[in-house]
Amino acid sequence: MIWIAFLVFAAGEIAVPELIGEPPGTLITKFHWVMAAMAAWAIFGGFDFRRKLLAKSSASTNQLDALRKWGVAYIVAFASANAVLLFGFITQISPPTPPRWFSACFYALGVLLLFLWRPTNAPDERSI
Repeated sequence: MIWIAFLVFAAGEIAVPELIGEPPGTLITKFHWVMAAMAAWAIFGGFDFRRKLLAKSSASTNQLDALRKWGVAYIVAFASANAVLLFGFITQISPPTPPRWFSACFYALGVLLLFLWRPTNAPDERSI
């Protein structure tokens, strides 16, 4: 359910700059590259935190604890993917606006990560 909420929010983050933002420009500034670096940091952080938390979840002997750690791992992953979308949103609304392809890279990566990190393999909830 949370995953669907993140997808809906992602659609809003993509649509709003297109509706209220300025037309795409041609200049990519240092600020835009800083946003790209922060998005890369969010991607690597999301992969790392998700991997560590899922490992702790699978190593846990308590089913309730394993389920809680599994949920936290996916929420952190969703937040990291959403951060990438948010950096694209910021670049698109900040003057001077970059070319459309620049912000589209953020959007595509963020949505790809949301689908890549879709929740799967939950600990068995019936044995709790």
